Amino acid sequence: MTSFAHLVVPGDSPIADAHRKTLVVHCQVPKWPHQLVAGLEALDETGSRIFERKGIKVRQQSVFAPSETALCTMVIKDSAASPFLADWVRYHQFFGFDQIVVYVEDQEHYWAQEMLRPLMEAGGVRLVHFHFGSLSEQRSWVMQQAMEQHCLYAAKGMVKWLGHSDIDEYFQVTDPELQVGVTVKDILARLSKKKKWVAPVPAVSVQSQLWFFASEADCQKSRFFPCDMTCKVPDYNSVSTKLIINPDAVDYFSVHLLTRYRGQLYDANPWNELRVNHFKYVNRSSTGCADDSTFQDGCKIALGYNPKPGKGRLPNTPSGMCKHAPFRRRHP
Repeated sequence: MTSFAHLVVPGDSPIADAHRKTLVVHCQVPKWPHQLVAGLEALDETGSRIFERKGIKVRQQSVFAPSETALCTMVIKDSAASPFLADWVRYHQFFGFDQIVVYVEDQEHYWAQEMLRPLMEAGGVRLVHFHFGSLSEQRSWVMQQAMEQHCLYAAKGMVKWLGHSDIDEYFQVTDPELQVGVTVKDILARLSKKKKWVAPVPAVSVQSQLWFFASEADCQKSRFFPCDMTCKVPDYNSVSTKLIINPDAVDYFSVHLLTRYRGQLYDANPWNELRVNHFKYVNRSSTGCADDSTFQDGCKIALGYNPKPGKGRLPNTPSGMCKHAPFRRRHP
């Protein structure tokens, strides 16, 4: 089977992330009792080959089982947050995501398989090996956009609401009228009734609250992540949002934004509905923490500085995150 696509413009997002743009190629494949292998090549307007990939394994079954909610993420082993992958998965299972799919962009994915084995055996957690040779070895997340489209299309017809976030990001309900222990399903049901959604909503856009250590010294002395990160930016980031998507109403999205969809996007109020806590300043090199004076000053002015990590927490620390055993893990 041969398919042709004509690319007119390099991108369709106001965010300057063209280097992560992805062309979605959606083809029917015959049913076959054995492992199917496909090939893909791209030609420019002169007919010259500009891309070729062989040996693409075609999955016989969907990544997802039918469910109300699901969540996708991508990890690499040398990320500073990767030792906390199992904790991140447990948290979002408690938060109400029925299925969690973890894309592993490493040549070998056994480390994640071993870490998540008990959760995978219990059901609801799956791994997708998503390593693309030299592109993945750049370690610059250039395949993240492709991962998100792969997850989106796998979820169509299978999942009602599909979340996307990184493993240093945690969704949190902020509605003061809801009790502790409510799930993402509760907040989505409440929003649909409270806001009287008439047409299908393609996605709920959730703003980020950035958390970090106030200094590299605090990071080195800390015992628990993310509970020791008592410093935060005083406002919400309206650009680096994360999305909870209705897969059947979305054709393409660009990391933080919907770009091709049907319906009206809903922007969740971070103060009293839903937010993402982004523990951003854990250094990817695993050698320490980013030391950004701009964010430090903003935090000190707005909230004051707690010089003793782990000795109490600021009022806006994510409710419940620092009380339960799954999050009491030492730094590697």
